[in-house]
Amino acid sequence: MARSEDEYILRTNMFRKSDPEEYGNDLIKSLLIDFVNYNLTDDCYFDEEKVATIQTKLDDILNSSGFSLSPKQQDFFKTLKDIVESYPRYTAIFETSKYPELLVQLACKERGKNLVDGKPSLFNINIDGMLCDSKRLNKVLKRLYKVIDPIENNFDKFCFIEKRTGYVGALTLLPLLVRRYEKNAVIYRPNKVPPLSRLSGEPENGTIKDNSLCLLYDIVASGQQVVKTATNLRRVWRAIPKYAVTLVDMCQDAEKCLERQGTKMISVYELSETDIRKDVEKQWGDYFKFLDKQTK
Repeated sequence: MARSEDEYILRTNMFRKSDPEEYGNDLIKSLLIDFVNYNLTDDCYFDEEKVATIQTKLDDILNSSGFSLSPKQQDFFKTLKDIVESYPRYTAIFETSKYPELLVQLACKERGKNLVDGKPSLFNINIDGMLCDSKRLNKVLKRLYKVIDPIENNFDKFCFIEKRTGYVGALTLLPLLVRRYEKNAVIYRPNKVPPLSRLSGEPENGTIKDNSLCLLYDIVASGQQVVKTATNLRRVWRAIPKYAVTLVDMCQDAEKCLERQGTKMISVYELSETDIRKDVEKQWGDYFKFLDKQTK
């Protein structure tokens, strides 16, 4: 458990009167322990008061004239302060009213890394949570099959797009779709280097040239990743990205971007940020307003 405020004060007074360097090292250990404890709680709920306590301690350390810290320690405390202030803490996972099987995670802060398709957002659709729940998965698959069934004879292979970061996502559906439609699949892995190694699961002859593909991805907002993938498949492998099936379309004109390069986008769910905000404001009220200010 995190140390109490009384223990913190006692430790502070004791070391201020002794060795400043030792005092600084002790504070580093103490604050790191507090930081981990406050961010690895069982419920993972954001506790504003606890984080504010750490921030106050860091301010006291950096502004105190009662002792001197080494330049290295000063740099450490400044870095830790930045981490504490920007560390993303997730508060709650809830169902959307539009589609109860869809789970949305509400984030307190966001570090500049995007939560949805390269764009900062307070919301993160919990794809893995949905696909790991048997009841939710069955509902998702039922809708997904209805989308793919009409086009199954119009393409040669599936192409699953691996996410750069975050959830595993739609990739977990690969064996289910390969088995149901009896079609082979490839996996596009955007993080692989060199670029020519980004395609996994290729046939023995090592080419998908002239193959018409059905791309699969989980959450699309602006569609940047899907557009880049379709472009590379066309230019490098001479494939034909005919369709792009997405589990969730965030309604930010990704469909138009793909259409301009000859790929038809079909979404299983359409859920805009406005839809999610309505749910959040209804369920969380003033707390959501507080979170919203943190990201601006």
